Amino acid sequence: MKKMKFKIKVILFLCIINLVSKIGFSQYFGGYGDGHLVGYINNTSCITNSLNPFIGGNSDGFSYSEKIFSDCATSVLNPFTGGNSSGYNFSSLVNTSCIIFGENPFVGGDSDGFSISYITNIICISNGINPYLGGSNAGFSIFEILNFSCSPITANPFAGGIGDGFFATPNSTSFFWQGDDLISPTDWSLSTNWSTDLVPDFSTNVTIPFLASGNFPIISSSENTKCLNINTNASLTVNQNSDLTVFGGLNCDGILNIKSPLNSGSSGSLIVEGSILGSGTANIQRYYTVNNRWQYTTVPFSNINSDRFTKNSMPYFNANFYKYNETFDLNPDPSGAIYSNWNLLSAAWQFAHNGSGGSALPLTKGTGYIYLDETNRIFTFSNVVTDISNSDLVFPLTYSPNDLNSNYFDGWNLIGNPYPSAIDWDAFAKNNIQNTVYYWDGNKKQYVYYNGTGGTQADDGSNVVNGDANSRYIPSLQAFFVKATQNGNFTIPLHAREHSNQNFWKKSDKIADIDISYLKLSLTDISTSDELSIRFFETATTDFDNDFDAYKVFNTLNSNIFSINNDISLAINSLPQFDTSMVIPVGFISQQKGNFEIKLKTNKMPSGTNIYLKDLKTNQVIDLNVETYRLDYQTAAETYNFELFFNKKITDEEFENVNIYTYGSTIYIQCPELAQAGNVYVFDIIGQLVLTDEITSTNSEISTYFSTGIYFVKTLINNKVTYKRVYLNRF
Repeated sequence: MKKMKFKIKVILFLCIINLVSKIGFSQYFGGYGDGHLVGYINNTSCITNSLNPFIGGNSDGFSYSEKIFSDCATSVLNPFTGGNSSGYNFSSLVNTSCIIFGENPFVGGDSDGFSISYITNIICISNGINPYLGGSNAGFSIFEILNFSCSPITANPFAGGIGDGFFATPNSTSFFWQGDDLISPTDWSLSTNWSTDLVPDFSTNVTIPFLASGNFPIISSSENTKCLNINTNASLTVNQNSDLTVFGGLNCDGILNIKSPLNSGSSGSLIVEGSILGSGTANIQRYYTVNNRWQYTTVPFSNINSDRFTKNSMPYFNANFYKYNETFDLNPDPSGAIYSNWNLLSAAWQFAHNGSGGSALPLTKGTGYIYLDETNRIFTFSNVVTDISNSDLVFPLTYSPNDLNSNYFDGWNLIGNPYPSAIDWDAFAKNNIQNTVYYWDGNKKQYVYYNGTGGTQADDGSNVVNGDANSRYIPSLQAFFVKATQNGNFTIPLHAREHSNQNFWKKSDKIADIDISYLKLSLTDISTSDELSIRFFETATTDFDNDFDAYKVFNTLNSNIFSINNDISLAINSLPQFDTSMVIPVGFISQQKGNFEIKLKTNKMPSGTNIYLKDLKTNQVIDLNVETYRLDYQTAAETYNFELFFNKKITDEEFENVNIYTYGSTIYIQCPELAQAGNVYVFDIIGQLVLTDEITSTNSEISTYFSTGIYFVKTLINNKVTYKRVYLNRF
């Protein structure tokens, strides 16, 4: 008989294993040269039928069978089909009453009929593995289990089969930790510490047994394995700035440690692609730089309560542990999206504890919290290993439009990353939220904004404020704000996990082949900084774009620079295709008085573009390509207004006897020598005509209801044209 080797996709479901374990062998036999027609039952479990209720087949073997007696639907019958002249190849379910089984995980068969392998050891009954082999032209050929570590391994650890029937590929070699290198007996990366004298990789299965020596492995680099078994009283440690990927499953009956450095640097990282099983303990360590500074965080396990953060210096109680209430209602309603109104949202922060005399408050994995303490802390969170987050993260979001300008003030949800690894913000589509992630950098005491790659070329820099390309990676246990667009769930899929060296912070599809022009302004003083990104591409609009723009989350501790568009303060302002006639309002505010500098940090504008900044209080204009603007800021919490423009020819061209100025939202035009009726035209910053009117008096007042911002006023009086750039403020 011709020898053949079949590649079998082995899928084991508990119910099938239980069925076959009861049968012990194939109930049916028979078949002729023209197929497997009718075979008699040699097992009385279906005695009322007395016949094999399956039919089908052809000269090539046991082909497509169909059930012909439905009253055996719930009995222990074989509802699978398949095979060819060389045996029983890929089987598939044909009886929907057995749909919960999935596919037939058993193998065997040859041209003589339907050979099935049966269970030889039930210790793997709950594994999700087929631990059995067999098949030959004579019928059953049973092969024993070769590796008793099958109970935790999500792969077939067995060998067997012959050329006449089913040929099974042996499992990858199992690596056993020995820890007997004379110099570094705990170093995972040394081959001398392994039973095979080789270091494991993504294709190998690893077992870490108990060792009386206590020389258990420590990972201090980037390592991989296929399946990982940590036995009782054994341990594995993943050091800071290191990572481990388990491409199969993890079974831990011992101890798994994930370490943190004694600073806000990168912690150890773990990604398990398969299941996590076992009764062992996972210890996840995290260092908090919280001495007189806030840090945004979440918790990795479901057994953690507020005492972990509030009762570290007993008998003293630390009340500085909060969560954010998105449903908070500003009262009275804010009149504009400005700093003073944003500051009112501080009342939306609510205690995440029950006070010094109250009971501990259970904390939730994935919920965001903020934390401040009297000294830096290092915590070790512990729970059973199966409580490690290892499935898609689903966050229930709220959007409570209970304020004026609710698109700005409402919908802020503080969530967190409970995975023991980072999340790649660019690795998945966003649902029910805007495209930007907002988080607090406690070291720099500023917000970081990352807009994903929506609308921009990858890593072009225009979509990041106060960060860099690594800002796309959200570290383990980092909390962050997302802006909900409606009530609903927001999902971060398991495949978004990523090993990253991004420090602990204290998608729309990419639109390819679009030229992105952008610039960044930086604001600095002695100890703080902030950034503003303004970018131009044809798919953006003059309104707020959920995919491309980012609201300004005001830093109430330090300084802020922002753009103003339709009464909304922005950290990332995306506008339509660049035009030199554009004028962009820019604001500055700080809680501290002092000397500040505004300069052009990044210039990715078209070659030769002039970039000017005008102080609307002093009328000073500087060329940011060659100068830095220096501001002596003497009144804390006062908004300072600027204009950013690109063509110095668009200056205030006023002819004698025509004076144009504004107060609030009203335009005033004075023309003492008015000889005949004139006309006035008002344009927005991108040159669109938004108002026309007639001038019939030497002193005219024109009331407007436009959004706060920069506008151009053009008058035609006495056959002369006058231009004036003005600032209108509705509030």
